[in-house]
Amino acid sequence: MNGTVRFSRRSFLRAAAALSGGALLAACTLPESGTDMEAGTTEPVVLQALWVAQTALVEYFENYSATIFSPQNDGASVEFTLAPGNEIPQKMLSGIAAGDPADLFRVVNVAAFTQLAANDIILALDGLIDRDGYQAYIDTFIPGTVETFNFNGVQYGIPFGAHPSSQYLFYNKTALNDQGIVLDDPGWSWSDYVEVAKTVTDLDNDVFGSWVRANFEGYMVGVRSMGGDLLNEDGTQSQINSDEAWEFWNLLYALINEHKTTVQPTDVRDWKPPFAEQKIMMANDNGYRESFLREMVQDFEFDTFLIPNMGDVPRGGLVGDISAISAASSHHDLAWEWVKGTLATEEGIKRVQNARFIPLPTEAALLHEDAMVSHQYEFYVRQWINEPPLPAPTAGNGRTSDVFSTLQRGMEAAWLATEPLTDVVNNVDKEIQDILDMPSA
Repeated sequence: MNGTVRFSRRSFLRAAAALSGGALLAACTLPESGTDMEAGTTEPVVLQALWVAQTALVEYFENYSATIFSPQNDGASVEFTLAPGNEIPQKMLSGIAAGDPADLFRVVNVAAFTQLAANDIILALDGLIDRDGYQAYIDTFIPGTVETFNFNGVQYGIPFGAHPSSQYLFYNKTALNDQGIVLDDPGWSWSDYVEVAKTVTDLDNDVFGSWVRANFEGYMVGVRSMGGDLLNEDGTQSQINSDEAWEFWNLLYALINEHKTTVQPTDVRDWKPPFAEQKIMMANDNGYRESFLREMVQDFEFDTFLIPNMGDVPRGGLVGDISAISAASSHHDLAWEWVKGTLATEEGIKRVQNARFIPLPTEAALLHEDAMVSHQYEFYVRQWINEPPLPAPTAGNGRTSDVFSTLQRGMEAAWLATEPLTDVVNNVDKEIQDILDMPSA
């Protein structure tokens, strides 16, 4: 989810034109119940899914489709077309304009979701949920997760995966303990964090005390840890220049350029390999990353803790993924059956055991004994359930992807110290406000 998402207004206009008239009517009318077999034939339906290149998750979905979904739906199958995450919205819109839309596509709340929902590219699910009596099951999801994909009072998706972003601190427990450092107080401060980072930094041997996630998710969590947020509650005002945000910008600048305890973010995009090589001692990221470390870390013990949280905003920020159903698809019922199958508790448990993707956000799946793959995982999910974070902020006009890509791109000059921090923050704040002042996407 680090890629910049770009798609043009012209693409939306072409897609809207393609959905006009009969196609739009079909997209807005639920098909009759049934197996969605092609009319007048016995050929099984092949659903087309446009998906991000997440190898393990796609392999899981392919196996689920072949072994469970297909036998239950008259041999229907799902064919995946893979693309970088930042290209999926544009490819989806191009397919609609060409009259060949994907039936399913992956959408993340912090990227293109609001813009796609605002333009009716994603099928609204409310009618299907009511028809199937599915709301009772949806109500078992962790608070905030389902709401993340509700736009203007309409439900457009149910997350097959979600996580509290970037609030978990992975650390080299062996190295910290050797220095007499024990992380056991969730109420610790950022000044405590800085002192730990200084203690375990060894620049003569290229060892950095910390790596801080310097993208829009990391910024969201960092600013919230100071009691602020990136946008106001209704997504109409930038808060990049607020006092709380400045607390975090100054902290990160000092860690990188003054204390020199934190590796330059542009030098290390993926912290896991240098962490496994004991070149980075602490790193904040998503809790489910521990599954990778269990394979990568060989020579020391690692553990998981929490970054400091010094304000009154709940720690972290919720990020989720949905299998969106295209409003232009001819197979709404069948796509909905596939989506519901992937949301089943037993499938959520399988995905946790596979440990390569974010987990199904229900207590039944998260806390099932078969899902307790490590004590780090249990710490992560119990903290999430006990203290659910707020969803990531969204732009009130639907231009969330533009806001986050601008923030991510714009702040890099500050950490590289190629421009004064004040100038960078002021410029980014203005650019984001200009986006928020634009008409609805």
